[in-house]
Amino acid sequence: MRNVFPLCLVFCGISLHALPPIPGVQNHWVANSGGNPWDHIQNFIEEMTVKPDGTVLTQSFWDEAQHPDGKYKDGRSVGFNWEKDSTNPHPSRRAVSKGVTWNIRNFWGRAFLGKVFPPPKDSLPWIESSDGRSIKNLVDPTAIAFDNLGRLMVADNGPDQNIKFFDVSSEPKLVATFGDSGGVFAGPVRGATGDKRFWGLRGVGMDSLGRLYVGNTGMPMQVGGGTDIRCFSGSGPHDSLVWRVLGLAFVNTVDADPDSGGTSLHKNSTRFHMDWSKPPGQSWSFAAATTDPFKYPDDPRLVHSLESVWFRRIEGKRFLFLDDMYGNFLVVTRFEENSEIGIPTAFLPIGSALRDTGAWDRWAVDKRPHWPAVEGDDRRWIWRDDNADGQVQKGEFHEYELAFPYTRGIDIDDAGDIWWGGGSYMVQFPTGGLDRNGVPRYPVDKIRRWKVPFKVRSEENNNYVMYLRYLREQDAMIVATGRHEGLIANLYRYDHWSRDALPFLGWGPTANSEDTLLHTWKIEVPYKFPEDWSKSLDGRVMDTCLFPNNLTADSQYVYVGYVDKGPHAWRNGEVTVYDAHTGKGVGWIAPGPETNFTSGWFDLWHALNSYTMPSGEKLLMAEEDYAGKVNVYKWCPTGICRTPPPRPVAGASLRTVGRVLVLDAPEGSAWTVSLRDLRGRQVWSAQGTGSRSWVDVQIRGLCYGSVGGVGVALMFP
Repeated sequence: MRNVFPLCLVFCGISLHALPPIPGVQNHWVANSGGNPWDHIQNFIEEMTVKPDGTVLTQSFWDEAQHPDGKYKDGRSVGFNWEKDSTNPHPSRRAVSKGVTWNIRNFWGRAFLGKVFPPPKDSLPWIESSDGRSIKNLVDPTAIAFDNLGRLMVADNGPDQNIKFFDVSSEPKLVATFGDSGGVFAGPVRGATGDKRFWGLRGVGMDSLGRLYVGNTGMPMQVGGGTDIRCFSGSGPHDSLVWRVLGLAFVNTVDADPDSGGTSLHKNSTRFHMDWSKPPGQSWSFAAATTDPFKYPDDPRLVHSLESVWFRRIEGKRFLFLDDMYGNFLVVTRFEENSEIGIPTAFLPIGSALRDTGAWDRWAVDKRPHWPAVEGDDRRWIWRDDNADGQVQKGEFHEYELAFPYTRGIDIDDAGDIWWGGGSYMVQFPTGGLDRNGVPRYPVDKIRRWKVPFKVRSEENNNYVMYLRYLREQDAMIVATGRHEGLIANLYRYDHWSRDALPFLGWGPTANSEDTLLHTWKIEVPYKFPEDWSKSLDGRVMDTCLFPNNLTADSQYVYVGYVDKGPHAWRNGEVTVYDAHTGKGVGWIAPGPETNFTSGWFDLWHALNSYTMPSGEKLLMAEEDYAGKVNVYKWCPTGICRTPPPRPVAGASLRTVGRVLVLDAPEGSAWTVSLRDLRGRQVWSAQGTGSRSWVDVQIRGLCYGSVGGVGVALMFP
């Protein structure tokens, strides 16, 4: 909790009636072991070496907080790596023992930097020694080092996703492996994390005590993975995890699975579990990786930076919708049954037509339609996984018309309908329901176009809808517009949208002479643009301005985020909260003491998501790219929020299969599972719907489990 006193500010020639802070806000976060720029874990790693004392040195080409070269010890960041050797730019690819140097040749690094497919057969990666020996029975070696027994350790980033040990005293011979075969992509629950389930191997090393260090960078590296460094007590089959540091966000946000009760938060390629009984920084855990480049190499998440997230349930099934930083693309992902892995489902180039074979975008370039740029030709395409195999075929592209390229505002409503705003009209792309394979139909002949509801005003960005949020249960549309590209000046709420909004029937004057729909309320958002943009590099000028650039809403509140400092707390990452029914200001949320009051800019066009927990508490999820995390603000609007008691689930049962906990429950049924030790203390819990399985719940021996209050004794070997 925090105690903050409201401030009254006068600046930019605007007198602001200061709003109070939202009371009782807790500043949780996900995706980083550190909570601020001073102790955060870097965005990703490219090189990793281990010193005899257990210090881990890393290198990369970028970190948003200017921390590309890291130094880690005993499970925490301890500064910068100042020990780089300019004569050896890739230390992970070279290892020396007894005067013999070993090098990785033809380095590939699948799924690290857009290399989605296996290496070409005429230039496969291999390992060569200075005395003429070689190791070629590897798929994708990405790092090598020697252990304390003189064995060559190889991080194999191929389908095995493990560490291989070679006896190189004579001709190299594979003598041992470390890590679960298949890594995070193996069963019984594909995608589920585990201590020895690796993903995107990028580093290996050993200290003088024989502790093994494994570096992962995820798939795809910077935009979907990150930094994942693990220290094990040794390299044997019974050695265990000692410590781990994670930095799994770059420029990202998350969204909650609506059926999870707020315990399951999805990023573009990862999922996090929240335990709200724990304090900020300890409440999150890395639950799953959701991208599999080996099974689904056509997944757009492997080649595009898809940072903004909407998680929706359609007919009870899980769907992830993703947008890139600039609103160019919308990607739809569904999930394998009883798995964490996402299946490529649909791709819409909304803001970019992708009409040609431009080298800047290589996704399915040999399969998608190509049309020359001809004036008046408004064709677009949508790819849909018609045969449900998760691969792209030429016959799966469907044409439709979309005349305007401007698509600042994108939203996915609770039914999975896609909305976007622009000039001249607004677009609704209905799901059309799911086909027999669980793929949304998105029929192109059912696209609906709506007139922009407000009157054209020259100061309102040429009649463009820059942001929108459709509240299906209330049949209300929240629309934002403004005077400058991407910056909000005015917000409108329109009730009875499906009844009263006017369809766009054809081309004509783009200007509405009058409002086409009467708004319920209008908000003039605190906003200030510099009078002379040529002075924008002057920090003193920019520090007097307000740039509201983000919007989300739920049934109770509307949230407006500021790209830089906000009008109340005057801190980066500030969000103003309005009453969704009246339009009146309620208060503000900003980074708190839990994160040293620090945040980066809102770089994304869609940086905010909100969720209401079963207890009545609110979650506001906000991008925080500077320190490589996503802020998750939690608070109770009424002050009397309570966690509902677990509900009995008819037909549900718990059992163990070896180390795997298995819940059998009817499809669509909501449940809460908890495990307690013999003293009655809760040691693990989860929420969700339908049947599930878990591995590595970190329990040994006898315990008691319950589903909705029905208990059973369980034994974990």
